[in-house]
Amino acid sequence: ELFEAIFEAQRNNLKRLEQAGVNLVVGSDSFRASSRGEADHLAQLQAVTNLTLLKMWTENCARMAFPTRKIGKLKDGYEANFLALSGNPLDDFSFTKQIEMRFKDGSVIEVDTLAENVSD
Repeated sequence: ELFEAIFEAQRNNLKRLEQAGVNLVVGSDSFRASSRGEADHLAQLQAVTNLTLLKMWTENCARMAFPTRKIGKLKDGYEANFLALSGNPLDDFSFTKQIEMRFKDGSVIEVDTLAENVSD
């Protein structure tokens, strides 16, 4: 009951913040940690649409962390850093865990070249 009450409070707060036009971002509080856990938790809450959550995690986070760089969008003039997923995360957010290819500056990054201490 306590967890459900906490989740309901989180849902309500997120909905209010979104309705108020607050720039919501998904990120990690730890330098070496991934924001995967936070994104998954927010998806589980179902307080915002998958599209809104993806924008919070990609576009909004990128603009907040690196305001002078052109990142976080698939748009002319922006850095070509993106992931290719095995399915559409707008339909099912769990597809964000099914990464088929990674691109940095338009070039494929091989999985075995990624740092071993970076967690999903």
